[in-house]
Order: sequence, then structure tokens, then C-alpha cells
Amino acid sequence: MWDNPVEPRPGLTRKGLVVLVEDDLDHARLILAGLEASPRVGQVKVIADGERALDFIRVEGATPSAAGLPDLVLLDLKLPRVDGLDVLRALRASPGWSAVPVVVLTTSNRPADIEACLANGANAYVTKASPVGLVAKAAELAEEWLRVRGQ
Repeated sequence: MWDNPVEPRPGLTRKGLVVLVEDDLDHARLILAGLEASPRVGQVKVIADGERALDFIRVEGATPSAAGLPDLVLLDLKLPRVDGLDVLRALRASPGWSAVPVVVLTTSNRPADIEACLANGANAYVTKASPVGLVAKAAELAEEWLRVRGQ
């Protein structure tokens, strides 16, 4: 499952494509459980580090897949190789990606991190809660942002 898309649910027409950039396997599983609970989510692509996220941005930005660009990016801030803030900057500097909502979903509640992410184009900044809260928060974020995107 790691770094591979989750297949669309049977019987669903085009629903939201979500990219989750998360290096912590336990957090990724919890977030995926929340996303799977949302009827608006059709596919999820999980990317485990910032360097792979940058590769994905370059490839999808140049030649979007049949599914197109994602409808939502959930981005961890503290990533290996390349941190989430650098990934966010790359997203916002890439043509086509500026319209894709990016929600930073992280354990950091440092005001400097919040300010830096919002100043660099994050649509929202959410601090990861307890494990049960993380599942519910992921479902809530998918519902909110995919509804805004018309999914």
C-alpha cells in the first residue's frame, strides 16, 4: 500500500483524489481509515517522504494521470529527506497546483510553523489529535475540502 494508490471503490463514479504525504505508518493508517469513511473520497495516493512528494509534483504537473491532479493534499510537516514546508513551496510554485487545496496535518503546534505554512499557501493547518481524533479529523477534512471542490 505504501506509495501506491488505493483503487477506486467499486460502483463509484469519479470521486475525490486525495494525496496523503505522511511518513509515520501508524498516522497514515489512521488517516486512511478516516478518508475511507468519506463517501467523497474515491482514491488515495500515499507518499512516504518529501523527496517522493516532489517527484510526484513534477511528474503529475507535467503529465497529469487520467485521474488528473489531486482534489486535496494532506501534508505532514515533519518529513524525511525534504520537509513538508519545502513540499508546500514546490506545490505553490508549480503551474496547475495552485488551485489544489493543501491542508497541513502535523503534530507541530508551534506558532512559527503555523505562520510559515499559511504564509506559503497552505489552505489550512491542523494539529494531529489523539488516534481516535485523527480518524475523525481526516474524514471531516475530506468532507469539507472535497465538497468545496465539487466532489
